[in-house]
Amino acid sequence: MKKALNIALVPLTSTDDVDANLQAIFSQLSKFENTDEPAPDLICFPENSLYFNFNKNLNKDDALDLSHIAFARLSAWAVKHKSYLHMGAVPLKEAGTVYNTSVLCSPDGKIEAIYRKIHLFDVDVEGRSVRESLSFDAGSLPAILDIKGWKIGLSICYDVRFAELFVHYHKQQVDLILVPAAFLVPTGRAHWHTLLRARAIETQAFIAATGQVGTHYSELYPETSPKETWGQSLIFDPWGRELGATLSFDQKQEMDGLGGYTGVMPYLTQGEPLKVFTGPGSQQEPPLWSELDPTLIQTTRAQIPLLSHRKI
Repeated sequence: MKKALNIALVPLTSTDDVDANLQAIFSQLSKFENTDEPAPDLICFPENSLYFNFNKNLNKDDALDLSHIAFARLSAWAVKHKSYLHMGAVPLKEAGTVYNTSVLCSPDGKIEAIYRKIHLFDVDVEGRSVRESLSFDAGSLPAILDIKGWKIGLSICYDVRFAELFVHYHKQQVDLILVPAAFLVPTGRAHWHTLLRARAIETQAFIAATGQVGTHYSELYPETSPKETWGQSLIFDPWGRELGATLSFDQKQEMDGLGGYTGVMPYLTQGEPLKVFTGPGSQQEPPLWSELDPTLIQTTRAQIPLLSHRKI
């Protein structure tokens, strides 16, 4: 029987300055240091964690590769604190092209590209045209991790709209699916919560979605700045219950107007308060930390045996 998995979701408001983003990431990671408890087993960051692209056609020179010093520094932290760091998604150079790629830094020192975004965000929403395919090639394969006996399916942002990817993971009987994202505010406000809850219900797995949140600025491309992201990092259990959430864009705007994050947000998981880190006057939203109980997967699937009933 697998043990409970301790997981943390770390919201960010990234820019196209890798050094500044790395500083923000380590500021968040510092909140797991010098505590009475070990760091979480798995720490999850959003899409664009290390580089938020403001150029409509990404300059390949701005993309990263696995030899970048940022990954070495993050890997050293993962080794020291015996924690997996899931870096959401970054523009990664591979074989002459660029993919929107999830990178994992493991406690054993490995740095791996583990999933390439399959569904690219080419849309026209409320008068705004976005063409992710101008900057990235699409991946083609789902991916499943094994972390401490947990089978973890991978996706990135726009993938969440494509149920067939999540049905694939359900057929593979994954325990948890990660959804790092940088959802736009209009689509986030309309669909984010609903899509994630649906994915949890149909896969009977935990869903952990970590989002970029707030207003993002670029000094290099001021003509395309600012950008706004919805945020609201969420954890759902296999029954579709919301176990925890960070702030949405709208809530963050209200909180920023009050001077930052000064209180403890009362989210619950299995009837117990989540560990939420806060700091008086801090403009950086605290991570969300929860313990995922594997027995909830078994009980949900026993009550409603979707896998044996599936016809297609």
